[in-house]
Amino acid sequence: MRKRKKEKKVHNPVTYKFTKKYIYFYYAFFWALLLMFVFTR
Repeated sequence: MRKRKKEKKVHNPVTYKFTKKYIYFYYAFFWALLLMFVFTR
């Protein structure tokens, strides 16, 4: 478990960039959902 955590800490440049882009898209989707919830309410 400790070894796995250390491995997860080390990120590749490509993987990190892809993850960052994915997180950004997910964040935008979450904001859209929140806005929709407020508008429907």
